[in-house]
Amino acid sequence: MSNRVVYYRIQLIILLFFVVIMLKPLMAQTPLYRNFTDEDGLPSNMTYQIFEDPKGYLYITTAKGICRFDGSEFVKIKLPNLQSEDMPMAAMDSLGRLWAANLAGELIVVDGFKVEKLLLQNRPEKSTIKSIVIFKNIINIKFVDIENSNIYNSFYHFHSNKIEFIESQKLLPLITNNSVDKVLNVQYFNNILQVDYSLNNKEIITETYPKNNLDIFINKILTKSCL
Repeated sequence: MSNRVVYYRIQLIILLFFVVIMLKPLMAQTPLYRNFTDEDGLPSNMTYQIFEDPKGYLYITTAKGICRFDGSEFVKIKLPNLQSEDMPMAAMDSLGRLWAANLAGELIVVDGFKVEKLLLQNRPEKSTIKSIVIFKNIINIKFVDIENSNIYNSFYHFHSNKIEFIESQKLLPLITNNSVDKVLNVQYFNNILQVDYSLNNKEIITETYPKNNLDIFINKILTKSCL
């Protein structure tokens, strides 16, 4: 073998080495995606939200119901007799229970494959559900009046597999485990929570107009000046 052939082989090996080195980061930066559709088991191609429970299961809310995904298979969750399976509003609590509402304003809670339809107390007449927010065992539900589009803000306490309406004067003491400094003035049907006195080193939820979500204040003194 001539020296020239050996030389060109060495050059080729060096060139291939540098090509591999240059391509490696490009390959590492290219993530692999897979697009799932109703042909893969989704109830509908119109999906709203995805939640992951503490066990790693994914729950997907869609226009045609709710399904659970274990990484390889979609299983549609059997729902009770509802006016609609279109589930655009949902939230998951710390225990992995999925709270979902359909376009008809019906509320269900999904625990694994167990589903229960819930009846809400003190619900405004002719209303549907606009949003669901969960803080610990407190469920904040916004209702929309179908006739005049007014928004009503209500809070519920879920315990012992029951959901109970919370009167305004009990809301913040319940959230803060009765550790408030003084009685708090809370208004919720006009979409405003007013805090008249401070809380020290405790968790509190409050909402100020015109926001549509809850603000969480943790480990700080909250006074009227904070709102």
